[in-house]
This record gives sequence, structure tokens and C-alpha cells, in this order.
Amino acid sequence: MIFSLVQRAILILLAVMAVWGLGLFLGGGMALAVWAAVGAIACCAGTLLLWTSATDKVTWKNRLAGCLIPWGGRLNGGRLWPIPVISWLVWMAIAAATVWLMLASPAEPEVGQGDGVKTADRIAHILLLVAWIVDGSTIVYVLGTLSQAGAGSSSHRNTLLKTVAIIFAIIVGSVILHGVGATRLALTVAGTPPLIVGGGFGLFLAAVLVFGRKVRWN
Repeated sequence: MIFSLVQRAILILLAVMAVWGLGLFLGGGMALAVWAAVGAIACCAGTLLLWTSATDKVTWKNRLAGCLIPWGGRLNGGRLWPIPVISWLVWMAIAAATVWLMLASPAEPEVGQGDGVKTADRIAHILLLVAWIVDGSTIVYVLGTLSQAGAGSSSHRNTLLKTVAIIFAIIVGSVILHGVGATRLALTVAGTPPLIVGGGFGLFLAAVLVFGRKVRWN
């Protein structure tokens, strides 16, 4: 699980850097168009690799396909086509957020404030992008859990649905706030939940690493 998280984090970072670079040379709109075409080709290639790979062992085809279409495997319902479709939509969502946040020019600082305000705004944009990616990834994960928990209790399903609704509302609210110019408030809304959850998980992981050899956590 940790390897999968690290792998996807690296893929997202590479995607953000690629879209950012395209945007600097081609402009935001053209960067999105190029990314959409490249993403479609990559997803089709990943689908072909999965379709032609052996099912009883992991080969280079499976590993490469996992890099091209890393999302949707828990939402496919046993079918192949939802994986590239979901992966392409995720790639495009990352690209759109990158163009909006990374390529947008922060507001010009007022007279006498210097470049510090502009730098702070740029940092807020980057952190907001990270928060959106974490929140969006959480939605995909919870939906995958919900798909695999079809035979679970109704209370369990309702809890997962409420979680998705809350996170979606957080993303929408932060998008609206950023759209009206309240970027730092949008960052607070989008970034606080993953910060709290991630901090708690980090403390638990640290406790396991420190005391795991002497304590039976089961």
C-alpha cells in the first residue's frame, strides 16, 4: 500500500510538472488540449497492455499499465474499459487544476509591500493544488471502497456516501472561494481535513515504527 501511494504521488508530481511546462511554452488552453490528447493515447496504450498481459503473473506490461492508467481499478466492476476512462478523467482533473493554480498570476502586491505578497500567494496556490489532489484522491479511494463493499451493511455504505459528499462539498466550496479571490480561505477549507487525518496517521505510523517490535498491535 505504501509503495502504491508513493508511486501515485510520483506520477502526480510528474504530471503537474509536465502540464506546468507545457503551459509555460504553449499557454494554458493549448497545454490542456495537448495533455488531453497525450493522456488519451497513454490510456489506450495502458488498456492494450492490460488486455494482452497474462492474468496469472505480473509482468512488465502490468507494471507499465499501472503507470499509464493507475486509477479506476477498484471501480471497474470486473470490466476493463472503466479503468482507462476514469484514469483519463483523473489526469485531466489534475491538469485543469494545475493550469488554473500554477499558471495563474497572483495578484499584484500593493505599493510598499514588495514581492513577499506575490510569493506568498504563489505558495498558497501550490498548497491548494496539493490539498485538492489529496481530497480528490480520497474521493476516488472511498468510492473504490464503496464499490468493493457492495455486500456490506447499509450503515457502512451510508457512512461512505456521507464521506464522499462531505469531501466533494469541501472541494466545491474551496473552488468557489478561490474563484472569488479568497485563496487562503480556500486553502484552509480544502487543506485542514487532510492535514488533520494525515497528521493522525503520521503519529500512528511513528508509534508503530518506534514500538512495533515490542507491542502486538493485533
